[in-house]
Amino acid sequence: MTIDKDELKDKVVQLFAEAEKKEAISPTITVNGNGNMVSGGSIVINQTVPQQAIAKRDSEWRSYRYRHNHAVAKQFNLYPQMRAFIMENFGVHSQRDLTDHELNQVYRRMAAWKQAP
Repeated sequence: MTIDKDELKDKVVQLFAEAEKKEAISPTITVNGNGNMVSGGSIVINQTVPQQAIAKRDSEWRSYRYRHNHAVAKQFNLYPQMRAFIMENFGVHSQRDLTDHELNQVYRRMAAWKQAP
């Protein structure tokens, strides 16, 4: 689905004008990258970025994530949970088979487990 930026801008301006007329709160509109608009808050436009446009992270970034995940798993005896999480959510056996986004999800989950009492 492609979003026409001019059409989206017109919708934002129209919704902003309608919000100003109501004067319930300071008029604001949020538009996400899917074109959904919500009144309230401040004007924020989040555009979804095509996966191809995201630059590939360097190998040092991935290497740090691998080392962190393995260190946390070893320190807190979380290897079974880490492997189960990877298999259940991504269908692979190794962190090396994960995309950057998936690897970052594992990294965040490991950090959360590390913080849990």
